[in-house]
Amino acid sequence: MLKNTPTALFNDLAMLTEAGIPIKDAARKVSASSPDDPAWTGVIRRLEQGCTLSAAFGKSGLISRYEQEIISIAEFSGRVSEGLRSIARSHDTRRKRVARLKSRLHYSFAVLLIAIGVSAITNLVKDPDASIIRVTGEALLWIVLATVLTRFLLRLLRKDACFWLKQTRQFESREWYRKHFQQVIFTVLLWHIKSGIDFKTGFSKISGLIDAPAIRNKLVQASHYCGQGTAVTESSTRAGLPITREFRQISNSGELSGRWEDAVQQHLEQQAILLGIQLDTIFEWIPRMYYGVIILVIFF
Repeated sequence: MLKNTPTALFNDLAMLTEAGIPIKDAARKVSASSPDDPAWTGVIRRLEQGCTLSAAFGKSGLISRYEQEIISIAEFSGRVSEGLRSIARSHDTRRKRVARLKSRLHYSFAVLLIAIGVSAITNLVKDPDASIIRVTGEALLWIVLATVLTRFLLRLLRKDACFWLKQTRQFESREWYRKHFQQVIFTVLLWHIKSGIDFKTGFSKISGLIDAPAIRNKLVQASHYCGQGTAVTESSTRAGLPITREFRQISNSGELSGRWEDAVQQHLEQQAILLGIQLDTIFEWIPRMYYGVIILVIFF
């Protein structure tokens, strides 16, 4: 694991809090390894001003709202170190995935630059009367477009799960969206339930994580139904939450057996592995778009 990455820093903070060191002192020790990082300096300042750890992190930009909610729940239930380790794993998985893609994109980008150069030279050879300024300008335009595309892709891939739920909500009838939705929403809900928070409050708090009004309203409705005493599976169904039939059956069986937490957690852990594989496959295909661009450059 790389030193001074968010993953390492969150793990260090978790280890120190497990050792019984107060959170402000633990944060100071961790920040000492990144003295020039304004984000961590801000975290220390807000903790000294009396902010909770989740609030201090939330305003720093170091974590997403989704991760802030997990830290908040962890604080409420006295599971801060567990919450920090969960965030660390999330950061590490995302960092590794983006790093692999970045290396592939850089290779593809280098090939694209060569293709642009070859195309420019070929155009000049075929048409000696062609303006060097025009050909060079076209080549530079392709380079700028490729650079913008690369940065745009990497920026998108650093977005959190709630962002993607919002951006792809038009596909909520699709199986892949439903699996992604239940993985994100019910993972946080499970944190609430294990921390002694009821389903009504859990759904209500989770609704604040999603900027899409349609999704937020469904979560609020699920909270309302749970508040009326309706079981969580039935509440989710009546509210129209996009979950799979398999998950609905597992949730219902877990409720009937009195082991909802165990049943849902086991299913989510298994699905996390499968979703990770699917996401890696998608990442494998992204660099191939560059080769399509290369073909366009060479032949057109």
